[in-house]
Amino acid sequence: MSRVGYPINSFSPIVNRLDFSKVKSPNFVPPDLKGVQLGAYAKFVNGGLESLLKSFFPIYSHSKSTALHLEEVVLVPPEISEHEALEKGKSYQYAVRLVMKLVSQYSKDNEKSKTDNVFLGNLPALTARSNYIINGIEKFIISQIVRAPGAYMLSKSQIKLSSSKKRVQEGFICELLPLRGILMLFNYQKDRIKVTAKNNVGTDVIQFPLTTLLKALGFSEKNILDIFESAGHIVNTLSDEDYRPKDMILSEGSFMKWFENTVVNQKDHEKWLEDSKESVFKTLNSLSYQYYDKHWRGSHENIIGKLRMAAAANSTEDYEITKASLEKEIGKSHDLLEAISVEWAAYHLVQDIGISPDISPYKVSSFQELLWVYFFGKNYYDVGKSGRYKLDHKLSLSQRIFQKVLAQDVLSTDGEVVFPKGTYMTREKVFLFDDLSRQGKLKIRNSIDIDYVPKTFPNYELHSKVEVESILIHQTQTTDSPVLRIVGTPRKISVDNNLFFSDFVAIVSYITNLGNQVGKYDDIDHLGNKRLKLVDQLLSARIQVAMARIVKFSTERMNSMEARINYATLRDSSDQDFTVKIMVNTRFFQSVIKEFFNSHQLTQFLDQQNPLSELTNKRKISAMGPGGIKREDPNLNIRDVHYSHYGKICPIETPEGMNIGLIMALAFFAQIDEYGFFVTPYYKVKDGKVTDQVEWLSALKEEDFILSEAHVPRDEDGNLQGNITVRYKDSVESMDPKLVDYVDVACNQLVSISASLIPFLEHNDANRALMGSNMQRQAVPLLKPYSPVVGTGVEYKIASDSGLSVLSKGDGQVTSVDGNSVSVKYDDPALGSEEVSLYKFERSNQNTCKNQYPLVKPGQRVKVKDVLANGPAMQNGELALGQNVLVAFTTWFGYNYEDAIILSSRLIEEDVYTSVHIQEHTIECMRTKIGDDEITRQIPNTNDHEKRYLDEDGIIMVGAEVKEGDILVGKVSPLANTEQTSEEKLLQAIFSEKVKSVKDSSLRVPTGGAGVVTRIMRLSIYKGDKLDDDVIEVVKVFITQKRKIQVGDKMAGRHGNKGIVSKIALREDMPYLEDGTPVDIVLNPLGVPSRMNIGQVLETHLGYAARRLSFKKLLEFKFNKDKESARSLFGLDENAVDKLFGVVEDYLSEKKISSYEEAKALKNIDFSIVLSKAGLKEDDLNIKVSTPIFCGVNNEDLVKIMQDADIDPSLSNGKFTLIDGKTGEKFPKPITCGIIYMLKLDHMVDDKIYARSVGPYSKITQQPLGGKCQNGGQRFGEMEVWALEAYGAAYNLRELLTIKSDDIQSRSFIFSSIIKRQPLPTPNIPESFKLLVKKLEGACLKINVQYGDENKFISCSEFIEKQLSREVDKESLFTSSSNLKDR
Repeated sequence: MSRVGYPINSFSPIVNRLDFSKVKSPNFVPPDLKGVQLGAYAKFVNGGLESLLKSFFPIYSHSKSTALHLEEVVLVPPEISEHEALEKGKSYQYAVRLVMKLVSQYSKDNEKSKTDNVFLGNLPALTARSNYIINGIEKFIISQIVRAPGAYMLSKSQIKLSSSKKRVQEGFICELLPLRGILMLFNYQKDRIKVTAKNNVGTDVIQFPLTTLLKALGFSEKNILDIFESAGHIVNTLSDEDYRPKDMILSEGSFMKWFENTVVNQKDHEKWLEDSKESVFKTLNSLSYQYYDKHWRGSHENIIGKLRMAAAANSTEDYEITKASLEKEIGKSHDLLEAISVEWAAYHLVQDIGISPDISPYKVSSFQELLWVYFFGKNYYDVGKSGRYKLDHKLSLSQRIFQKVLAQDVLSTDGEVVFPKGTYMTREKVFLFDDLSRQGKLKIRNSIDIDYVPKTFPNYELHSKVEVESILIHQTQTTDSPVLRIVGTPRKISVDNNLFFSDFVAIVSYITNLGNQVGKYDDIDHLGNKRLKLVDQLLSARIQVAMARIVKFSTERMNSMEARINYATLRDSSDQDFTVKIMVNTRFFQSVIKEFFNSHQLTQFLDQQNPLSELTNKRKISAMGPGGIKREDPNLNIRDVHYSHYGKICPIETPEGMNIGLIMALAFFAQIDEYGFFVTPYYKVKDGKVTDQVEWLSALKEEDFILSEAHVPRDEDGNLQGNITVRYKDSVESMDPKLVDYVDVACNQLVSISASLIPFLEHNDANRALMGSNMQRQAVPLLKPYSPVVGTGVEYKIASDSGLSVLSKGDGQVTSVDGNSVSVKYDDPALGSEEVSLYKFERSNQNTCKNQYPLVKPGQRVKVKDVLANGPAMQNGELALGQNVLVAFTTWFGYNYEDAIILSSRLIEEDVYTSVHIQEHTIECMRTKIGDDEITRQIPNTNDHEKRYLDEDGIIMVGAEVKEGDILVGKVSPLANTEQTSEEKLLQAIFSEKVKSVKDSSLRVPTGGAGVVTRIMRLSIYKGDKLDDDVIEVVKVFITQKRKIQVGDKMAGRHGNKGIVSKIALREDMPYLEDGTPVDIVLNPLGVPSRMNIGQVLETHLGYAARRLSFKKLLEFKFNKDKESARSLFGLDENAVDKLFGVVEDYLSEKKISSYEEAKALKNIDFSIVLSKAGLKEDDLNIKVSTPIFCGVNNEDLVKIMQDADIDPSLSNGKFTLIDGKTGEKFPKPITCGIIYMLKLDHMVDDKIYARSVGPYSKITQQPLGGKCQNGGQRFGEMEVWALEAYGAAYNLRELLTIKSDDIQSRSFIFSSIIKRQPLPTPNIPESFKLLVKKLEGACLKINVQYGDENKFISCSEFIEKQLSREVDKESLFTSSSNLKDR
């Protein structure tokens, strides 16, 4: 407890807050808030890119005689600085160069090689602020949340073939989802197991028995029956397939047709076998020929002939005798036929899936090997590291034996009984079982060698046998229930991140036992089943596409080079053809990188509205993007909050509207593990005592543990007290402390950084908290912002991690400071000295002002990560998005009806809510076929007054105050050549030159763009600047606007309390407190109860108590001569404290006050006078409070601080008597009044208001367009028409629907009628009616018009023509009737 009477949290030497936190986080350092993308991209640049590129090399020609090798990948650092890239519209990027070697060899004696350095392309580099600069624009790649690869147990699944076509499967299903490759569904139905998959083309679904897949991969029938212990479902599945050795001969199926047509009828078998040596058919042809040579010609052909004759003669007895004889003969050739069946099954799977032999990096000689290349080669089918982790987790035995009874003794490898038969597997025993199983110390593994293995496959030993773990358990928790055998896969992640045969076996065991209540279905919305794709994976996927094209191009080039060399020796061939650069086309790489960083769905303009918006943008997570969810998807389960999001994804922050739940935000401490899964930190609890050991748990790991919240009751030693509330899976229960495994590290770890900035968040409705989180990102940086009096303690962390403030790299001393730079000499010689340049009034992506100013002084000592300079929307290194203002909740002459806000004129006069905005206007001088554009002061049809601020070159001068329509840059463009007039011909004859015909194409100030020109930038090709094609010169003009808050601007608090400024009242007219202090803002009290955001009321009380306490503490420090406490509490330097104490002493002397007791009688007006004499504002001397969410200020704390501030909550309930500034009368009832942190949002009336007299019209309806950017009109909608109809305003309505809208003829006459003071034209038929007529005619309905005394019918088009030519009497009555066209 400090001398102030409250704990103080010191974030830096000048940032101190009264800390009301009930929870401390020892031994825990929060991660960098810039998000998870930075480390991923750094890892990609520093090694990931090189390994990715090298995986595509060497590239061989078809003959393998020529090869292209990648020796080295060189990243050349950016040639320009970040500042220059932003200024000149360039990209801040590495140059990627490849050192490549081309080797061509026709014989051992004839080899030639050449090495060259090839420019592959540019790769954007991360800036010091962790952004990408692309063409002068700061961008960022957001993360994408996707389903993790792995095995999912479902009762229903579907394969999408197109947007409208899908194939649904039901039953006991395992969905095997890879990172890359075909999706396979294992379906257990009718005691059989089928595999369903979508072929690679993606147009159809294929289905086949599981045993067909196993056979195609090399399993014999004996292998299959042994590994599954001849289970009934496997025997049934085998009986359904077409690849049993006996049935292949007897069934007269596809094999026999192929065999007889291709092998038996082959005229030259030797040539046929020779031709297939280099093809994938080699093994199948060879095995088939062996069968033909050894068995078919000898006996099988004759027996099959007899069998067919018996079948044709319907002789059952002969048929059965012959069939038995054939079966006996087939038994002699069983092994050979089984080898053929493996190859034949593989052949059909390859055809059905759509696997091309070209996918193999080497020549394959069998279809089985081609399948192995596809499934185990990783280039085309890959489960990835995350998929392997998920498979190990899901298919392990430990996931299925919890709360089961063992039906066997489980022995260790040493033969000791670890788990006796009948053991009930509690959570602790399952953990032990899992740990021993991982180490391979349990005798539960068995393996079977596969009979048919392609030994030419690289590392075939990994897949040459099936190794599984199996155990016997009882179906229920009683020992008299049936015994079940369950099979799992050993942990393979340490071996290889690949698919293994044991996975297929474990999947079958899982889905066949689901009906026996062993195992559980997966929840696909669980966060353990989702992972985050970071920028390295997103970019790698695109680069792989580019490299595949480069490989194809290089292969074709090498082939064509070899073809040319065939006609000449390598020595005689031209060296010009034998170069690396000819062999490589790098445009594919360059176009992919350009497309990714410019138009990829997850590439966004960095939101630079304020430091919080920039930081939040980097922590954003999207479920949309390539392969993601469409925003039109109505599925609410995808968008909903899930219990597994706790501590990983914020349940509050998400957009409103179509994207709700699809765009999410990382929780405060959330990180990503090596597999791409979300993890969050917890303190380990041992025997009911919270330790300071921090562990990071993923959603999958959390399922196994009992967790509790951070502010759970505990004593000083960390022992949990009483029955406490815990989370276990999806339930919330009350448990004994000794059962708890972990507690949260902090109270704010379950929400995002935006939501953690909202004090008293726990008292707000979630919908309003969502609005508060989103609106803080829209806050405009103010001219002189102040950090909130009522904060949550994370303002300093967010500001320092945003990248917009300047931080010290180590301990050291400030050597020099000025407005543009700060120099620091560090104690660490490795860091040396550093001079940091500051941003000065630069434009952001959102046209706000980026400005940094120093906080330190020369000679000052600094520590590592101390703030050296503030950025925009910061004060003393803390986030400062708005202002602390005195607010009253009351009505005021109806001006704050419906959430409207009334402001005091003080806020305008003192520039409290004034912001600076910088607009950039650009003009280009182009080179065209008819001449070049020219920047000049000689602009046609302009007078000197319009050019008064232009310099001699025709460019506006810095400092000029411009308004809408003023010329910024004078430019003329050539007109196309036309027939010369006689005067032009005369001038040409006299002066011997052609009179230039030009038009004015100057850059002018657009609507709402008025301001002061603060900067001019000229880029020209004549100065050596690199510009786009046909661009001669570019001129950029920066106009700065100083916007005061005004009626129509939007304001908001942090609790979702938003409104529009409706009235700016004089300061003297505003309600004021009894001590004479006028309120700054009047809010409507009806905006609180229905919105249920009570946090704003609590903030009001606490903020006012803190402000009242400031003066009291100042007097205390003055009389106690405690300058150190004053400096610490108020965040002032020594000079400011000395000056303040001097002013207070002089003022007390004036008032003849000599004791603290006498000084207590001073009022707030005295405080204001003291501050003004000291050159300070009330905000400069605020006591600031830190009240973290969920564990901050409670009712007792609030009552205590209010009492300390001489406010009696028992009497007033935080309400005060207000006096009407207009009448001087007291309001009849006390009114809630206090300090609230209010923000000015980006939705300013200056950006929205505009006017239109005439403008563009829609091509079809001829009605005015809508929207400011199109200079559109104000929509007069259906309900507005009803309003005029209700008032009977017929003429106004007719004018709106015709002359002011789409009556083309009348609106063209109206101008001349007004000018000539003639009667306004009578409205004609509007264009929308003509369009309606045409649409009805398109629907076979003809519209006729009846008019005149004779009631003649004419067609509507004829009537319109006569109406336009004024041939129809204006007073004729017409009606319309519909006649069906006779078609």
